[in-house]
Amino acid sequence: MNLDRTLEKLASSLLRECPELKGDDRTSEARQKLVDEFEEFNVDSISHEYLKKIRRSKVDYERFAWTHLVKNYEHAHFKQAKMQFFLKKAKAEKMRGEEHYVVHRLMSRYYELKIEERTLASRRSLSHLGKEYTAYLKVNEKPPKDLETLVINAANRSGMDPLTGAVSQWVYIGQGPAEIRGGNKYRVIAYAPFATGKTLAYRWVVYKGGQIGLWKIETLEAAVQKMERENLVALQPPVAALVPEVKKKSVAGGKSTELAQKKSKPVTKSKLKITIRELW
Repeated sequence: MNLDRTLEKLASSLLRECPELKGDDRTSEARQKLVDEFEEFNVDSISHEYLKKIRRSKVDYERFAWTHLVKNYEHAHFKQAKMQFFLKKAKAEKMRGEEHYVVHRLMSRYYELKIEERTLASRRSLSHLGKEYTAYLKVNEKPPKDLETLVINAANRSGMDPLTGAVSQWVYIGQGPAEIRGGNKYRVIAYAPFATGKTLAYRWVVYKGGQIGLWKIETLEAAVQKMERENLVALQPPVAALVPEVKKKSVAGGKSTELAQKKSKPVTKSKLKITIRELW
């Protein structure tokens, strides 16, 4: 059974709520463009038996698949008018069976597309950071001391968490002197402050040159802690260099320089003979 009428009604409702989507097109043209876009997701047809089932049944707004999708939309903080329209319609819970079927399918597909767009944009930004690092080394022959020195444009220092939309600065760890290297032997330059992956158990890292890697969170944390300990050791002055200063301070901190000289002056052989005769 065809759902063209349902798609047209949904497109008209979307244009009324978000007139900016019409652009310079006439209303009928803009509506048809939206319908064509909806049909690309293969939600325009359904079996006769299933259509009868959803028309006779009351929409179950407590179903896990539906509540999970709505929560994902809320968590993602989409700013696009189309995404906000779908979330508002979903939370109103005033849809008939076939409309709910279409909206559910469309929301799922749009969610996947927007998350993928955010993911690609963030990965490109992180990869660019690794390439900038390589270019900086060629010119300066030493790693930059911080992210601000490496990347002049502030917009390129941050990435977006695809699942939440939160923008945060990449964690820069390429200043040294200690290093973290991956299985590819390239130096790790920075990593994402947010988790990724289906179980959110991983984080992106970028290597020198711009290649992106995926590290387990516990593995990355252990490597960073080890690097920080090695940095502390490397920045401490050598122990041998402290010894002369300690001796000098101990002498200067005595009762007097003259007394110290008297104590350190060796006993001569003549003085020793006089002492023995007197005792005799």
